[in-house]
Amino acid sequence: MKIRTGFVTNSSSSSYICEVCGAAESGYDACLSDLGMTECENGHIFCDDHLLDASDEEKIEYVLNNKTKIARKWAGWRAPEAQIEDYIENNINGKDNEKLLEVYNDYEDEADEAPEICCPICMLQEINDETYRKYLNVKYKEDMEIIKEKRRDILGQLTYISKKYGIDTEDIKADIKKNYKRLSEIK
Repeated sequence: MKIRTGFVTNSSSSSYICEVCGAAESGYDACLSDLGMTECENGHIFCDDHLLDASDEEKIEYVLNNKTKIARKWAGWRAPEAQIEDYIENNINGKDNEKLLEVYNDYEDEADEAPEICCPICMLQEINDETYRKYLNVKYKEDMEIIKEKRRDILGQLTYISKKYGIDTEDIKADIKKNYKRLSEIK
């Protein structure tokens, strides 16, 4: 058996790839923010340069649609339900837009992940393989059941649909953007 003495390290390397532009960043013991990257609440990783500036209306809508999530951030994930309800009642319900924007800004400053309204993938500013796959499964459900067995990769699935229906990826992208505001709406 070998015994080591003196200074011993166990550093780990971290690597991340931007899902928008494909830029790769890596470093030893590095987290996303060290490398100028962000992860949204739905797990998309992208360069900080791609972070979207949400409008005040989007921020207010986000607060109203995510009351419990925001309250849990402040009260603690294991807080009793009554404490969560108190936070919502005291800080969100019936409050004016200025107060709701304050709640959003406080939440965004403290959140570990970017809200979906700041993610270019969640907000369909960028269409990635996940988006195409979700869309194809909704729009061409019967065809997708057949071709999943033969064509597991998204490129093969897109090619099949394109040939069968005489459309190209730009048509599909335009249809996605026309019919949906957010990735979470494609169901």
